[in-house]
Amino acid sequence: MHKADLVAQSERSDKTAFLVITNRGPAEAQEISVLINGKPLKEFRAFVDDQEIRRVGPYSSFHYRMVFTSNMDMSFEVTINWSDDSGEQGIYQTTLTY
Repeated sequence: MHKADLVAQSERSDKTAFLVITNRGPAEAQEISVLINGKPLKEFRAFVDDQEIRRVGPYSSFHYRMVFTSNMDMSFEVTINWSDDSGEQGIYQTTLTY
């Protein structure tokens, strides 16, 4: 079956933090939406990229750069929704901490 399998993880490189979305499945994920604490990613204060990714190929990933300040909560819930060729709606939820 052609199904995408998206997961999220936090990553740090020097002083830069990243939200990494990885497709571990053999199909392209389409119409991707990322929610942080139930709100669109673009509303999350630490999100600094200009655009959100809407598609990711099989066995691929992308990184969103995040900038946290001392008064921000370093733990948050991530929900990813997507579609793929299987016809089933994909969903993934986790809590990440930086």
